[in-house]
Amino acid sequence: MIKTYWWRIIILLAVLFFVVADYFTYCEMSMRRCFWNGDIYILRTIFHLSVPILISSIILFLTSDNIFKKWIKFAIGWIFVSLIAIAATPEYGGGFLDPDREQVSIWMSSLFLIISIILMIVWSVKERNKK
Repeated sequence: MIKTYWWRIIILLAVLFFVVADYFTYCEMSMRRCFWNGDIYILRTIFHLSVPILISSIILFLTSDNIFKKWIKFAIGWIFVSLIAIAATPEYGGGFLDPDREQVSIWMSSLFLIISIILMIVWSVKERNKK
């Protein structure tokens, strides 16, 4: 149990460091610039993915080790799928049905957060019912 708490702390601190560093450097202390500013860069894509991971990792401190291990596997898989989807999207889109990289990045990040919270709730309920 102690090992997974160290991993939770490391993930939380690493993501928090990246979000704060990106906010003060690239985003020039403007959240609007971090989310919706013209060209998409790899830093903004990672920023979009880091915010839901930060929120999820805070919630993970309230869960058990088994749920954390399941979530970390899900998160790693989701990050790879997101990066592939973002890389396969054109840099400049033509609207809602033809999204650009920034829209895909924001949507994948939002879906990650929603799915993570739902999975943590479902896994917690299943774990309680087993006991």
